[in-house]
Amino acid sequence: MNSILCACIVACLLAGNALSTERPAKGSITFGSSKTLSTQAPNAKAASIAFVEVAKFVKSSVVSVTSQKILKRQAYPNMYGNPFDFFFGTPFDQQNPGRRPQQQAPEQEFKQQGLGSGVIVSKDGYILTNNHVVEGADEITISLPGNKDIEADIIGTDTLADVAVLKLKESVKDLPVAALGNSDSVEVGEWVLAIGNPFSKQLSQTVTAGIVSAKGRNAGINRYENFIQTDASINPGNSGGALVNLKGEVIGINTAIMSRSGGNVGIGFAIPINMARKVMEDLIYVGKVSRGWLGVVMQPIDNTMAEALGLKDNSGILVQKVLAGSPADKAGIKNGDALIAVDGTKIQDKDHLKDLIGNTAPNTKIDVTVVREKKEKHLKVVLAELPSGAEQGAVSDEAGAEDLIGLAVRDMTPDLAQQYGLEGDDKGALITGISMKSSAGNTDLRVGDLIQKINNADIKNASDYHSAVKKASVGQSLLMYVKRGKDNFFVGIKIREKKKD
Repeated sequence: MNSILCACIVACLLAGNALSTERPAKGSITFGSSKTLSTQAPNAKAASIAFVEVAKFVKSSVVSVTSQKILKRQAYPNMYGNPFDFFFGTPFDQQNPGRRPQQQAPEQEFKQQGLGSGVIVSKDGYILTNNHVVEGADEITISLPGNKDIEADIIGTDTLADVAVLKLKESVKDLPVAALGNSDSVEVGEWVLAIGNPFSKQLSQTVTAGIVSAKGRNAGINRYENFIQTDASINPGNSGGALVNLKGEVIGINTAIMSRSGGNVGIGFAIPINMARKVMEDLIYVGKVSRGWLGVVMQPIDNTMAEALGLKDNSGILVQKVLAGSPADKAGIKNGDALIAVDGTKIQDKDHLKDLIGNTAPNTKIDVTVVREKKEKHLKVVLAELPSGAEQGAVSDEAGAEDLIGLAVRDMTPDLAQQYGLEGDDKGALITGISMKSSAGNTDLRVGDLIQKINNADIKNASDYHSAVKKASVGQSLLMYVKRGKDNFFVGIKIREKKKD
């Protein structure tokens, strides 16, 4: 064995000497070609220069946000003295199989850290980020350019739009402040850059490029969305970072990705800066978010309904119920009206109307276009402020979330199946609304889920669902079999008394 090892060493040394004697003198070889492409694409070069200039202008205003939570949980110490006893047992255990000494595990504190991004929006230290980046945090640290860490306070948060406002605890001279643009003027197809801290602080101020893939997206993540969709690479840690146009203006706050793997697949979402700015200003100047309230219960319009109502297409919403004393009631909106436009903006669907009304200030007068008896009518509505706890009734999802579970459901239609990625012949009760203060609000159920069984009873329509729920009582647990897209899963719900507002 020793002779083999020595032979290897000698061979390596000889090979090394042979190579060194043949190596050319330094500088005797010209590396690379002196020729370059004589004609560069001027538009491509301009775009490259624009990316560089925008990155220089904006990235210093995008910071790392580290949140820290103190959690308490029971520790599970070794109760046997010898660490291997946990696996193999003690002589006492071997003589008394199945018996273990009883000991109460002590409660210990643990630190949990989270990482996100934020955008500096004022010289006096205000920072815009996502609520989910700082939610429940006991300490927040902002990492500024130059590796300077400063603690920050939470000025306010809005869970419905996933926006949070922070403020540095210390005054910092010459803070780099981002320019805020106008997200209403964003066009699908325009170039954008995403700036943030994917995965770790070591990757802070990472810049990626892409285009605006779509506008007005609702992904079922927040109550109020209206996302800008982009294919600029966004990954965990980018939340709260900036989506900027080629003017160097922040047009969105990066907030979520759609991915099966957890990494970027080219589908990212940003909160439009106009929405985030309105929430931010409410939190700073008022101390809470004030949203407009119309006061109707609405449902989607399918193709058959559109034909019966005399509409050109199935955009807009059908007013299922007008809440008594609401702004809609005072303006003369009636059950059965098809609401198709607000201030000349064509309403696409219920999410579009919900976001439009919710992002309009209370006491604003708006022009609502409805179709009644196949004729258009224009009605003036003065919006009120969304009442506390009335998220389900601003321009509410469908009525019916009044049962012990807290779900609003309706029968399936081919149009709804297509909308929620279900099969056209699927049977069940489709969830169209969820009360956050109910039993259902504590589950993973979402709008668009299809309930197909309750405690092994087949649910073929909304009537079957209501019959099954009426048989239940407070304290009882129900097992639901639910379909979401192409997947099925079970959800357990323990029925409890509804919380009062």
